[in-house]
Amino acid sequence: MVADRVVSGVLLGGTLHSMLLGHYYLIAPAMTISPLARSLDLIVAALAARCVLGGVGTWVLSNGSTGTWAGDPAILAMRWGMGFVGAGASVVLARRTAAIRSTQSTTGILYITTIFVLFGELASVAMTGLEAAG
Repeated sequence: MVADRVVSGVLLGGTLHSMLLGHYYLIAPAMTISPLARSLDLIVAALAARCVLGGVGTWVLSNGSTGTWAGDPAILAMRWGMGFVGAGASVVLARRTAAIRSTQSTTGILYITTIFVLFGELASVAMTGLEAAG
């Protein structure tokens, strides 16, 4: 549970940091792209760790031996669809647009990434909260 929350914080913080850094490139376009690329790499690493922890958590919460999910399938779909697939796809797009120095487009994509990560993390809290209450 501790590792889950730490990785969640790194993912949320890294995503917000990248989005704000993208804004800075709009007013200082001559900056080198490497800080933004490193920040995007941090998001990818945190998202990969979050996927592993989320998979283990979902397996544990789904009665590992039977494989049936006892929670709300809509929350599970939001968690995996927006939180992992949507965020992963958008950070790949942001990485590609940053590579061609299109920082305005990268910033817009990072807005979407931030929304995906935020909704995914809210769904994660809802999943663990429902299991703890039930």
